[in-house]
Amino acid sequence: MAESETKRLADTLQSLSDGHEVFYDGEDREFLLALTRGTTVSLFAVSWATINAEGASFEAGFWLSDLGARYLDLQRMALRRGVLVRRVFIIESATLVTDPELSRILAMQKSAGIEVRLVEGSEAPQDGGLPDFVIFDEQLCYDTTSVSRREVHGAPWRLTTRLVLNEEAVRHRIERFHELWMHALPVNRLHLREDSASVVRSTKSSLAEGTSPA
Repeated sequence: MAESETKRLADTLQSLSDGHEVFYDGEDREFLLALTRGTTVSLFAVSWATINAEGASFEAGFWLSDLGARYLDLQRMALRRGVLVRRVFIIESATLVTDPELSRILAMQKSAGIEVRLVEGSEAPQDGGLPDFVIFDEQLCYDTTSVSRREVHGAPWRLTTRLVLNEEAVRHRIERFHELWMHALPVNRLHLREDSASVVRSTKSSLAEGTSPA
């Protein structure tokens, strides 16, 4: 095991040195937790709030997993260190705004002290298929992209992870995050009601009128 981990670390460092990025099949637990633990200035994240295989409700799997719980705990610790932590949830459908599972996850984020905003996918600036990503200290980007959609309820997602240090690529992600943040609506301004679609989409109209969603 020690030999395997040493080789993996050496390969990771070499890949980052040669191409300023590294790919990993799956979601790498240790990278995510170590980067969160070492963040000193800011953590900006974009997370897709997807529907489950039946298309009926919010898919909350990650945030209710052991990894999700530990990741959230480390973000709490980062906030105590003075790190700015912001997250934008992109929802596939405005109807998810009233989903109780999504409300539960948003409440968890808010109780941790994270600044959270919500935007519908159709309202988000388009960028050829935006993955989930986390920007650490505006220096490194951690991307996770779905390889395929789940077709059977309970089947695991297939993901690929990419760590990016390339300055231009990271800057591009930072710009995308700030675009999403500007278009998104703060969770504490959501009024959950039947016409939830109009609540989420109202963000763009308020921007057009020159008002801030903050």
